[in-house]
Amino acid sequence: MMGSGAVNFTGRPNGTGNVLTWTPISTFNVFMLVGGLCTNLSVILLFAKHVSLRTPFTIYLINLLAANTMCSVLYYPLELLNDVYTVWWTGTSICTLYQYASTVAQSAMCNSHVLIAMNRLWAVTYPVSYRQHTKKTAVIACLGMWIYLHVVTVPGLVVDALYYRLPEETNGCQVNTDVNKVWWTTLQFSLYNGPELFIILAYVVVCYQLSKRRLIRIRPTSSSGEASNSLGSRRAQYRQFLCWRVLLRKTDHGFLMLTLMTLTIFVCYTPENLYYTLIITFGASIDSLNTPAAILYELNAVLDPVWFVLALPDFRTAFRAAYVPWYRSTHLSPSPNLGLSRHYVY
Repeated sequence: MMGSGAVNFTGRPNGTGNVLTWTPISTFNVFMLVGGLCTNLSVILLFAKHVSLRTPFTIYLINLLAANTMCSVLYYPLELLNDVYTVWWTGTSICTLYQYASTVAQSAMCNSHVLIAMNRLWAVTYPVSYRQHTKKTAVIACLGMWIYLHVVTVPGLVVDALYYRLPEETNGCQVNTDVNKVWWTTLQFSLYNGPELFIILAYVVVCYQLSKRRLIRIRPTSSSGEASNSLGSRRAQYRQFLCWRVLLRKTDHGFLMLTLMTLTIFVCYTPENLYYTLIITFGASIDSLNTPAAILYELNAVLDPVWFVLALPDFRTAFRAAYVPWYRSTHLSPSPNLGLSRHYVY
């Protein structure tokens, strides 16, 4: 999904010169730049300080934090420049960097969530084989994601920069999606729409598997060892099957984190995916949707590390010990064995 200025079917006004215009989305981009760096780097520092936090599962969290940080460092500053000036004045090379960050960094955020969803799906569907999951496997999967993103996006960006880019002085820094609409449509569905759908479906499957596992664990049995078929028994089984009962269990920290992240993906990504799907596929732009969709999408990068700290108790302990002065003064330093269980299986 390209940034708010990376796909534009109407030329930017040239007027009498380059004019600085501050908009609400520009203010929010400043917040995203600062907030994204603070939240993501603060959790990255926890991983650097506590070796025991670095487990096969949390490798995927580190990968997501890296993608969020890349957006905060590369994309948001250039997006801010694109928003506040009526003319792109930083040159062709910076425009290419902006398009790269807009495409690769943002798709990395979305597809990092896919890896986390796949990991949780593996954990609940094949728990025995999942216990053989190692840090090496996680690192290879994350590297494979980055290689995949570059293979499918960079060729299109290079071709656009060499042959199809419209004049920056009159059109701003944008990719020319009209020339190769099939390519950009494929990217939109394979890097954004498809991954969001997979994340939601994976959550449904995880919820079903956890609920079924809990139902089997608590199913009442008769004296002969057979499951009771009474109406009261079936009602009790149904109540235990409900996914929200699994969520409310204090021990299901991993499921709570997955729930928060999936809900954020749905709320923050859907409007932006809809907006750019309509633009790239049909050439139709809903201008009233652009600003709120961009705000929601970019907010996800700030919220991800917050969910880690809120949902996972060991992260909360490490965060308080590192960043809350009155907590450090009233508690002993964290144990060197602080950390998640090796695989954090549900």
